[in-house]
Amino acid sequence: MGIAHVVPSNRRMIVELPAAIRPATAVKGSLLQSSLAAVERLGLTEPYFRHLGPEHAAAIRQVVVGQWHPMELALAHYGAIEKLGLAPQQSKQNGRLVAEKVQVGFARIVFRGIGTAVTPLDALRRTPAFFERLIEGGAVSVEQRGPKDAHVEIVQIPIGRYEYVREAWAGMFEATLGLLTHRTMVRNVSARGGDQVSLDIAWV
Repeated sequence: MGIAHVVPSNRRMIVELPAAIRPATAVKGSLLQSSLAAVERLGLTEPYFRHLGPEHAAAIRQVVVGQWHPMELALAHYGAIEKLGLAPQQSKQNGRLVAEKVQVGFARIVFRGIGTAVTPLDALRRTPAFFERLIEGGAVSVEQRGPKDAHVEIVQIPIGRYEYVREAWAGMFEATLGLLTHRTMVRNVSARGGDQVSLDIAWV
């Protein structure tokens, strides 16, 4: 006789993964451009382009904010940033800066549409809408783990193999949920080597 798996009563899925998931194949230009701007702000443009290589340099310089760009270019872009060896806290700060450019304005519109007394859980229920503006393919799940705690999984996203991306997405969540909280803390708990991002989120 099998042993039943008991889920703690304070845990519940608020966003389920879809039954069928196709790997992410494209990234919105605004995400690439804003992350490049964060690198330029650090004075690391020259080493970035050295790591990027000439075969992708022209394409990244010609990125169009509102268009989709192939995952191949995104992998080259974030691979070059990874090789810069940024500290996790700097990567997270870059993510906050990126969120200010590509997420926060949209978030304010979404939160106003929800109405008064919007909570972080209300925002997290809409994580797929935020994700789909930036990534074509892949998927997101959100699990509530307590009154002010949640866990986010972003799956089948090839750029998730880079530690820089994982920390930067943590920063993006901090900046976006920070519109609704006194303080939001996001911890990257991703397994190394996988094409996914795992984040633990808490707020006060």
